[in-house]
Amino acid sequence: NTEIENLRASRLAKKYHLMECGGSDAHTIEELGRVITCFNYCIRSREDLIFALKNNLCRAELNDYSPSIGK
Repeated sequence: NTEIENLRASRLAKKYHLMECGGSDAHTIEELGRVITCFNYCIRSREDLIFALKNNLCRAELNDYSPSIGK
């Protein structure tokens, strides 16, 4: 996605109170692992993960270090 597309998606998520999480729609090896999901909650079980996602206790972040591109 372009930066403009990401900003638009982020604005819409805030406007409609939607959770943002990182995912990979990678089309090249260099794109793998570039966006991650960080949690503001300790995840120790499936139930913890579901709780964190449902309660917006996470955020999408760009990954400064991605082993797939050898940084």
